[in-house]
This record gives sequence, C-alpha cells and structure tokens, in this order.
Amino acid sequence: MLTSLVNHFKKIDFWVYGSILIIIFLSLDQLYFIEKLRGPEMIFIKQLIFFIIGIIISLAISYFPCEILKTRGVFVFFLYFLSLILLFSTSLFARAKRGVEGWLDFKYFDVQPVELMKITLLLVLAKYFATRQLQIFRLKTIFISCLYILAPVFLTVKQPDLGSAAILVIIWFGVAFLSGIKLKHFLIFILILIIFLTSAWDFLSAYQKARLIAFFFPEKDPLGENYSTLQAEIAIGSGGLWGRGEENSFQTAGGFLPEPHTDFIFASFVERKGFLWSLILFTCYFILLNRLIKFALLRPNLNEMLRLSNFGRIFSLGLAILIFAHILINIGINLRLFPVTGIPLSFFSYGGSHLLSLFIAIGIYQSFYTRVQGF
Repeated sequence: MLTSLVNHFKKIDFWVYGSILIIIFLSLDQLYFIEKLRGPEMIFIKQLIFFIIGIIISLAISYFPCEILKTRGVFVFFLYFLSLILLFSTSLFARAKRGVEGWLDFKYFDVQPVELMKITLLLVLAKYFATRQLQIFRLKTIFISCLYILAPVFLTVKQPDLGSAAILVIIWFGVAFLSGIKLKHFLIFILILIIFLTSAWDFLSAYQKARLIAFFFPEKDPLGENYSTLQAEIAIGSGGLWGRGEENSFQTAGGFLPEPHTDFIFASFVERKGFLWSLILFTCYFILLNRLIKFALLRPNLNEMLRLSNFGRIFSLGLAILIFAHILINIGINLRLFPVTGIPLSFFSYGGSHLLSLFIAIGIYQSFYTRVQGF
C-alpha cells in the first residue's frame, strides 16, 4: 500500500501543484496584509485552512481512478442532481451576500452550491461528449448537451448571480466547441444566445440594470455604482512597476477599495506589489493553463490510450476554460473591461467554496495525469 502511494505521488504533475502553491502563497500574503490593516477578521487563517483541506482532498482524489466515471455515469449524475438540489435550496434557505442569495449557511461555514455545479457540469459534459464522438456533428447531440445547463443557469440567474451563470454558459460553449461541434451549429447557438440576451433586460433586477448602465456610462454616478471600479483603477494605476508597499497602499488601507479580499483583490495586490509581481502571478496562471491544455492535446501511444480516453482530455480542457474565464472576468472587472459580477480570481480570491471546488477538479485532473506517462 505504502509503495503504491509513493509510486503514485511520484507521477503527479508537480508543475500544476507548484504553480498553484505560488499563487496561493501570494494570496495568503495579500490576505494577511488586508486583515492586518482593515479586516475582515480571520480571512488569513480561514483561507489557510481551506488550502490545507483542499490539497488533502485533491491528493486523495488523484489516487482514485477517475477514468471509470466515464462508464459508471450513475455517480456523475448523482453529483449533478445533488448540485441541482443544493442550487434550488438557495431559493429557500440562502443567506444573501452582496445582493446575491447564493450561500447556504451551515453555522461554521458557508457553501456556494454553484461552485460545485461548475465542476459537476465539467464531468457531465466530458462524459456526454466523450461517449458521442461519432455523433458530435449532429445538431440533436449538441441540443441535448445544452439541456444540462438550462436548470443550473436558471437557478443561478434567480439568485441573482449573473456572473456565475455566464461561467456555466461559457463552460458549455467551450467544451462543445472543442469537442468538435460543427462551426455552423456553434454559430446557431451563438445567435440564440444573443437573441436571449437582448430580450433579457426586462427580467433583470433593479441593481443589475444599474450595474450595466453604470458600466456603459462610467462618467455617471462615480460615488455609487461606478465607485468600486473607479477605486480599483486608481489602485492599479498607483501601483506602478514596484508597488506602493504596505504603508502607502492608500486605496486598500484607507478603506476606499471595496471587497479587497474577494472581487478586487487583484487591484489591491497590484497597488501594494506593483506590475512586476503581477507578472509572477500571470506566469503561474500561464503554467497552470498550459499544463492542462497540453495534457488535453496529448497524443498518447497505444499503451496510454488504454488508460486515457477523450473523457480525461475533455475534462482537462473544460477545467482550463473554467479557470481562464474566472481570470479573464475578474481581472477584466478590476480593469473596468466588464461589469461588476462578483467572480472570484481562481486560487487567489478569498473564499472556501471556489477554492475547494478547484482543488477537487485538480485532483480529478491529476488522476488522469498519473495514469499516463509524463509529458
């Protein structure tokens, strides 16, 4: 047993874990600074606990042969329906945070079910497309796959959490496109999405409409809806090349920058550390995404093909899409390129649900990786 564990851990993709460890170290350093100066309390130690639990879960999952989930779909669909039930429960029992009723309160910790749904959806779509490679060119096959996101997106929009709903849609589009969907069919669904978005205005809440209006008219309401993004811009711009350091990070320390530990942690980090440190962060993200994509595009030899199907490749691509979408949207919000949506920066923003769900996904990836030769 011990020998088996040692041999298993020798095969792990340490480039992935290494890049994640550096990102989390930078995150913990920033969270410690934020807590020391302005609170909220315990964010450093809580995130450290989330990280320790996450890495243990990830390593444990990596030892499990996740490839069997392709043929034993009962477990995958059990997770899917469990995630749906938890999402539905938010409409009954959720505690609101920043206007979104998306967290279930379990006394000692909060759970955001949509984060579990993102990973579950990756598994469902990977299984679906991996078992239908010869049918991928049929419009019916693509349409059925689309049904898997309808209920999660509806329940997420109802919270209302448009950012996470957008992530779920991006996951579907990315996985469907990279699985080999015809360009004609892909464009049809893009057109349907555009039509839906143009007709969705009347269904938005008042605060969502206010955020969209503020995004398109940034000169209006600088002390209201545009306040947070303007402060983020000031923080990033003042960071310069080397950063302002702890004592002179006025936007963060002075309380001008809202949510510096979650939505706007990137702006807070750049203000304190500067552009050069942000390059280190981007490099780690690049290594992480590169490893996931490179594995998905791996052309295995005959022996490896017996242990790796398209299920593992599609899941890895989907995970890369998920992480990249979070990076793009979160940093885009900090740079005022997107409306404020509350999307966390992967492995960097404070929050247990997103961090633990990502470690679960990384564990699944490592399970696939350790069962083929390193690359």
